[in-house]
Amino acid sequence: MTPIVFAPHSWGLSHVGRSLLVAKELKQRGARPIFVGDGPFVLPEDSLVRRSGIEVHPLIDMTMDQVLVNGFDFHTPESLRRLVEAEREMIRRLRPSVIVSDYRPSIHVAAAIERVPVIALTNIHWTRHWATPISPPIEHPITLRLSKLVGRKLAMSLLSHITPRIAAGIFKKNVRIYNVLLAEHGLPPHKDILAFFEGSHATYLTDAPEWCELKPSRPDTIKVAGPLYWTPEVPDGWDANLPTDKPWIYLSAGSSANPDVFPSLFRELGGLPYHFLMTTAGLELPAGIPDNFTVTDFVPGEEVMRRSALSILNGGSGTIYQAIASGTPMVMVAMRGDQEWNGRDAERLGIGRALFRRHVIDQPGLLRETIVETLAQADHFRANQQALQAKISRYRAAETIADGIMALAPSKEVVR
Repeated sequence: MTPIVFAPHSWGLSHVGRSLLVAKELKQRGARPIFVGDGPFVLPEDSLVRRSGIEVHPLIDMTMDQVLVNGFDFHTPESLRRLVEAEREMIRRLRPSVIVSDYRPSIHVAAAIERVPVIALTNIHWTRHWATPISPPIEHPITLRLSKLVGRKLAMSLLSHITPRIAAGIFKKNVRIYNVLLAEHGLPPHKDILAFFEGSHATYLTDAPEWCELKPSRPDTIKVAGPLYWTPEVPDGWDANLPTDKPWIYLSAGSSANPDVFPSLFRELGGLPYHFLMTTAGLELPAGIPDNFTVTDFVPGEEVMRRSALSILNGGSGTIYQAIASGTPMVMVAMRGDQEWNGRDAERLGIGRALFRRHVIDQPGLLRETIVETLAQADHFRANQQALQAKISRYRAAETIADGIMALAPSKEVVR
């Protein structure tokens, strides 16, 4: 049977998790999905993917440090060439009919050279089809330096006028090393780095335009799949030993949290009259976890949110969609650019409050005050979440994407 290779960023839970949902749908239809990568959610014997019974092959990948520290400037010319050569060898060995990519730009170069179609999964933010002008990330060095000179509010206002042009320049600069490899094989260049988050044959947006605004005009290859997020399978009785003497607040760190925020979270939340159920996706925490915390790797997020007075999230799209579905008031502590943009969307739609990592670290008491204010307006946030959920519940993302893959993948083995 011709394999369908899934190549998500294997160190990112959101990318692996949503790819896995599509792979499981394909497997139910008789297809042969294979995951490649070397990250903790793919390669280890007890990984999320292997526990689902999906075939795995090792393949070097970007580390989380590369993604978080360098932004879109993921690679040196040498590291990119190394990944592309490894990916080309994988393609020649496995001979996939289709590659499904999620936040792994190098695979698009390898697939183009080896002439394999690519279907991409991505969020609206990471495309040229996002309707909202890109805003300055609070954590960016330019923003931080200007904020010290003129104050954060004025700095954000000034930068909002020039950020789209700055971003366009960065996106064009960071595509150059990819275009060098394409040129070596007689392939046309790409306009900017965002093109490597779109598939050669189709791009499925794992967002709802009702949440993240989408330009009305776009190519036919850009398709809306709708929200797609993974929820862990946990054994019955997983919550048997959790305390019930205080209301719960759910705290999700995500798989990409910056650890320097944890001491501030513990300082702010320790001693409050709530029990905090914190998930870390395997991240190591510093010492000093408060007594009113229970820490674990994973829980069924949507169920826990329904049973909680409030959710504190990092602003990743998966946990946001779970919070919307659960109707639970949320406070976001965004760690980086796309999470900041999600936070601004949440406030625009009136479904939650948004803080930023640097605010929580620099302004003691801010998180506590925001929690109190959010709980006081819980009915307002809940009503807006329910109205939004009524609009986006129509999507069937995994099935939609699987339909597109099956239409492209031949039933017989590809010979090259």
